[in-house]
Amino acid sequence: MAPARRRPPARSSRSSGQRISYREASTDDSDDFARPETVASPRPAKRTRTSRPAAPAAPVAKPPASPFTASPRRKTTFAKPRRHALPQRPAPPQRHIPSDGVIPNWADLPYEILCSIFRYASHPLRNDALQHTPARHWLCQAARICKGFCEPALAALYYDPPLDALPDPFALLDLVTQDQSTLTINYKTKVKRLELMARDTLAYTMPGRGLFDLSSLLPYLPQLREMYIKELGDLPPFRMYGGPRQGYLLSPKLWQILRDNPNPLTGWRWNCSMMSLDANSFSYNYPVLLVPPGESRWFLFLKHLEVARILLQPTNDNVRGSPEPDPAKDVSAMFIKVIKQIPGLESLTLESCVHKTWDFLTILPRTIKSIKIVNTPYLSSEAMLRFMETHGAGLESLDLSHNQYLDLAFLADLRRLCPNLRFLKMDATYYSAVALQNDSEPIYDSLLLPEDVPTWPDALVSIELTNLRKWELEAVQVFFGSLIRAAPQLPKLRHIVIRAMLSIGWRDRAGFRDKYIGTLKRIYERHSPLPDPHLASLRAHKLYKEALGKRSTIPSAPLPVVEADIPVAADGKALRRSSRAKVSYNESDESDSDVIPNRDAIDGVSSIAEFKHVPVQGLCDIVDVNIDNLRPAEVQFKEADFVDSEISGDEDWTEGRERERQERSEQYAW
Repeated sequence: MAPARRRPPARSSRSSGQRISYREASTDDSDDFARPETVASPRPAKRTRTSRPAAPAAPVAKPPASPFTASPRRKTTFAKPRRHALPQRPAPPQRHIPSDGVIPNWADLPYEILCSIFRYASHPLRNDALQHTPARHWLCQAARICKGFCEPALAALYYDPPLDALPDPFALLDLVTQDQSTLTINYKTKVKRLELMARDTLAYTMPGRGLFDLSSLLPYLPQLREMYIKELGDLPPFRMYGGPRQGYLLSPKLWQILRDNPNPLTGWRWNCSMMSLDANSFSYNYPVLLVPPGESRWFLFLKHLEVARILLQPTNDNVRGSPEPDPAKDVSAMFIKVIKQIPGLESLTLESCVHKTWDFLTILPRTIKSIKIVNTPYLSSEAMLRFMETHGAGLESLDLSHNQYLDLAFLADLRRLCPNLRFLKMDATYYSAVALQNDSEPIYDSLLLPEDVPTWPDALVSIELTNLRKWELEAVQVFFGSLIRAAPQLPKLRHIVIRAMLSIGWRDRAGFRDKYIGTLKRIYERHSPLPDPHLASLRAHKLYKEALGKRSTIPSAPLPVVEADIPVAADGKALRRSSRAKVSYNESDESDSDVIPNRDAIDGVSSIAEFKHVPVQGLCDIVDVNIDNLRPAEVQFKEADFVDSEISGDEDWTEGRERERQERSEQYAW
């Protein structure tokens, strides 16, 4: 019998030689890169016995493919360094509230009530910078809950539709031009207000459809009542970037649609920067001024009017040798004539308008309840006092922000002239007309004189005075002292925000804070007790009553301790009661200023004797008073804008950066 041929030994699964690596050598010993593989040492091949073929094994189910699944062969990865996660605070345990399980049928509420609920809960849809808030996403989610919530939630969303949040402005136009009988909701009747940015709508161009025309949308919105068109120059710092563009211009067809609209607008924003680029085209820029009052019917029904960037004074009135202004083109006289003929005007906003004397304020309609004058030159306290003499009795809201000539001298007669004033706002931050210039300082001599003691109307609900500066210590004391002593006459006040700059030593400023800020909080701030946890539901109240009954029968049985009754610190631990006196840490005794004020006037102890007889109002939800020496600026850098360490090089590494940096270092500085 011939000898059986020996089979060659089976090759081991591991290679007997070194694995060839095409990896580039790295001289960096940093841990940011993956470590090189360990090369397996060669092993002798093992002999395998000849055996029968085994039965095929059952296929093993493989896990689903994932981008994070590791391949069988290791690869060198250049990844970001791992960062140690910060220890997170454990979430507080949720306290179970006993309930009877009775859920009211919210879907059965009337449509008008649901609309009011959704509009109230989603307000505001935009912030002061015209940026959208998460409220619109919340409304979209609420509309998907049930059929009863769908139309009220969408009605609150389309009341002021966010055109700039849509993929394009044509989306709303395509929606309202459809046959509404084929849709579940009639979207035409939901739109009642339009507030849009010209950059995102009027200047939007779609391939195949051209420039978006606002006049093509208005005929399909029969319930539209207010329309406000703004641009970047209407927001702080109120600068025009590159001048008006062709896409921002309002077409003459828009004026014709507004004139022929059977339901006239009640709110309108008139921006001169969106008019014709031709300065001589007076009939295009001011069509409302040239139309007789009988024909401009839509303009006479306005209740809320906003005027921006209109020159209300002839440009050649004070130039020697210049011709007399044309009466037919006197914007100031014609504008005042039109404004006087609006019978029901309630709100007027003048923004970035120019007038030398502001005397026309005294001949405005007496029906005005709210006036807002923002970023206008030459507006002084004398002009405001003349206006309040004639219109202050019916005034309810006053906003005077970013006016360089305006001081606080008008506060001395505010209570007498404006007894019904409810909202008072003034921001003393000023902006340069050109970014490269520094003309943002106040032009008045002093913000408030010590003899001008402010008086506060009894109907005040909100006081917001920010960035107050350029005044003496005595005037600041008069200002805060008048507000403290007026507490018994301000029963409706709920909101106080005051931010003042005081140029004195920082120790003296700390004593001033201890005296006036502490006194304002003690007198005005509301200290409401926590909600009773036993009234969270009817069943919880019933169990609480049963526990009280058992305690009356068995005195030794203690009541269960409710978690909400235990004071909890920020880290989730219960606070311990201590009988030791609290230690107060004030600022240093050193002073960084040569000004030596009266120590007795800013001593915190003297405030107890001075204001201890003032009754406590205790009804304000917000008392935010800040006194510092920080100079206001357009961009304020805070602690979050700075980092403790340099960012790792891997996060911002780009190819060729080291070469560019080396070439830059070899160049001469001059």
